[in-house]
Amino acid sequence: EKALRLLMPSGDFLATLYSELADAATSCGRADTAVVFLKKALESDPGNNTLRFKLAYQYDYHLRKPFDGLPWYREFLNNAAATESREDLQPQHLLRTDYAERRIREITGRRVNKR
Repeated sequence: EKALRLLMPSGDFLATLYSELADAATSCGRADTAVVFLKKALESDPGNNTLRFKLAYQYDYHLRKPFDGLPWYREFLNNAAATESREDLQPQHLLRTDYAERRIREITGRRVNKR
C-alpha cells in the first residue's frame, strides 16, 4: 500500500498536470484536445471548481460553442464559494462568478438566479 501511494501522484497534482497540458494544447490551437485534458483534470480533482470554469470558457471562447459551455458555467456557479473576493482583483478584472452569470445571460437571453 505504501509503495502504491509513492507511485501514484495525488489528485491535485494530476489535476495541475492535466490543466497545464490543456493550456499547452490551447496555445497550439488544439482547443478540442484541451477539453479532454480539462475533463481529466476535473476527474482527478472534482473539488476544484476553477476547472469547471475553465471548461466552460474553453467551450465558449476557444471552441466557439457557447451552448456546450453553458452547463459548465451553471455547474461552476452552483459550486462557487460565496467567499470569492473582489479585494484580490485589479479594478479592470471581473470575478469569475460575475463573468459566468453575464455569459449565461448573454447565451440564454435570461436572467441568472443568484445562489
